[in-house]
Amino acid sequence: MGGVVLGTGFACPVQAAQHFLPDEHPTPVLRLSSDLSLDRARQARTTHGEIATHGAPGPAIGDNGPDPFALPWRGALALAQAAGADVGASADDSDATSATRPNVVVEVSEPPPEAVPTAPGSVPGNVPDDGDSSKRYGLAPIRWGGEIGYSWRRQKPEGSDALTTKAYEISAQASSYILQPWIAQVNGRISLALITTESDSSESDATRGSESLGVSGSLGANIFPLSRFPLALRFAVSDSRSESTLITSTQRSYRFSARQDYRPVRGRWSAYGTYDWDRIEGGSFGDDTLHRVGGGYRWQSDKQSLDVQGSLTENDRSDQFSSQILVVTGNHHYQANRDVTVSSTATLLQDKRGNSSADNTLRTFQAYSAANWVPIESPWSASASARFSRSESNGSNARDSFNINGTGRYRFNRNLSGSGSMSISTVRSGGRVQNIYAQNATLSYTGDPLRLGNYSYNWGTGIGFSNTISDERDSRTASTSASHSLNRQWLPGPRSAISASVGQAVSYNRTFGLSDVSHTTSLSHNGSLSYHTNPTDSSSGSLGISVSDTRTRGDRESEFQMLNVQLNGFWNLSRHSQLNANLSYQKSWRNEQDPVAEDPFDPFTTDERSSEDSSLNGSINYFHDRPFSVRGLRYSLRYTASESNGNEREFGVLDAEREETTQDLEQNLDYRIGRLNARLQLRIAEVDGRKNAVLFFRVTRSFGGY
Repeated sequence: MGGVVLGTGFACPVQAAQHFLPDEHPTPVLRLSSDLSLDRARQARTTHGEIATHGAPGPAIGDNGPDPFALPWRGALALAQAAGADVGASADDSDATSATRPNVVVEVSEPPPEAVPTAPGSVPGNVPDDGDSSKRYGLAPIRWGGEIGYSWRRQKPEGSDALTTKAYEISAQASSYILQPWIAQVNGRISLALITTESDSSESDATRGSESLGVSGSLGANIFPLSRFPLALRFAVSDSRSESTLITSTQRSYRFSARQDYRPVRGRWSAYGTYDWDRIEGGSFGDDTLHRVGGGYRWQSDKQSLDVQGSLTENDRSDQFSSQILVVTGNHHYQANRDVTVSSTATLLQDKRGNSSADNTLRTFQAYSAANWVPIESPWSASASARFSRSESNGSNARDSFNINGTGRYRFNRNLSGSGSMSISTVRSGGRVQNIYAQNATLSYTGDPLRLGNYSYNWGTGIGFSNTISDERDSRTASTSASHSLNRQWLPGPRSAISASVGQAVSYNRTFGLSDVSHTTSLSHNGSLSYHTNPTDSSSGSLGISVSDTRTRGDRESEFQMLNVQLNGFWNLSRHSQLNANLSYQKSWRNEQDPVAEDPFDPFTTDERSSEDSSLNGSINYFHDRPFSVRGLRYSLRYTASESNGNEREFGVLDAEREETTQDLEQNLDYRIGRLNARLQLRIAEVDGRKNAVLFFRVTRSFGGY
């Protein structure tokens, strides 16, 4: 902060007063002094700086001249510069004016800069070298902490004895950095647990127990985290006996992960590479080791974008099973103009798996590109697509297929529209080539909705014709269809609505060619009921139920029924409770009769196949803060359902479970007061087709900076 010091005196100096200027205008120190005596022999005061370098007397000011003590700082500075200009004046001129003017002395001094200290022997203004004694080196501050805790877990699998596990744990963690702005950020954690396990024996009605010491922890580092090429490293060890896992046996896992990112100084692209090593020891399935190498490249411009990702995963197990899966995907999008877009995607998959006696290898490659032309102010629109695929299994003959399709659409008015398409397909397998040419034309009409009181009636009809030419046989198909539906909506509240719809559709298809003629008639019925609500601006949800029934008669008979229930939304039930749901349930029944499989000796016998499938996928989450008005208490419920095949780990998903969990209901009751945390958990799940229940309790006390 600069300052201005003004001193006045009549034949003797008096007390000085300081005036401060804003920090954003650092200024030199300016001192003014005046003497009204007429002593010609008075010597000028020695000045410092640019103005009084030679020790010359200050300028003379007349009786009617400006008062230097009433000027602002900038005016006083101008006066000082004027004084410096008069330093070279002659002594006679000075003597001539000093008799009638007061003697004024101006001093200007600038303090040396303090931001960059100058080392001895160095040139002023240069950056000091590394040997500057003002620099200090030392250890970076370390943030540390930890916790001590006790956990109790009891697990009861279906068809097995109950298992009780107790763990006494102590853990410590710390984090720090190397230099600033962070050449590296490091963190680590270590945990020691004394674990006792007891198993209820149903044979001897006794209890068998064991004690062991479990060690787990992690070590991580982020190198150059704020640069264009950050590197993340992490190594972790965990023990399932001190966690609320559904695994019935002891399991230890080791994991090492590395990720390197890079982006250039200029350019719109970026790249990354990863390596993961994960090993699971113990468990009912034995040891499992996974290696995964992956990478990706992204590029984007004003009209184009490209994204390429790939991974190679190797999985080895102690039961002699091994797999090697290579997956590479690429996506490209091009916006030629406002009306034309081109999207392309390509996928390469090589799946090799088996055991020591035999291996199965599957290689597939698919590439697809589609262009769409949809002008805003034109009744015309068009699209074109091309697809290529190649598949090979166990070294057998590869199968290649190539397809080109073009479609044009024209809307005559808001009710009537037509379309036409042409496609060429080529299939090559085992040295045999088959070409297929197809043409298709459709015309559809949709009537305007009719209002019948509170109901809305919609209807439509359409006709179509297709021609197929192949090397083996030609065929032509003519079809016609008609549909109608009745809709109704209710508004039970200002933020909720109920919609219902029933519909019916009928279609007739006739196929005729040189060798065969067939016809089928299909009749379908469908109905749906949905409820939508939006109780608050931040809450919304819906529940929908739909059923359908389709029956086909003619040369090929079949029946198909389906039930679908969908629940999704997010609700703020109260100030402290929330519900989030995304759950879908579907069940279907199918019955087919294939006349192609008729017995030649019994023409009245057909091949009848029936199937029934169901699937449940999604999750429901409920959270309640401060139940029973207890501060620090939280309750959460989570239900998940999945129909996955259980081989996600073979494709590089590190956190995927080896055991397939189709349904899982988890409830948590957490309480925190100060540094004391407690959790009570109940899980009921279906694992590999068997029911499994876990009751888990843990209490911990933290200390330090965490």
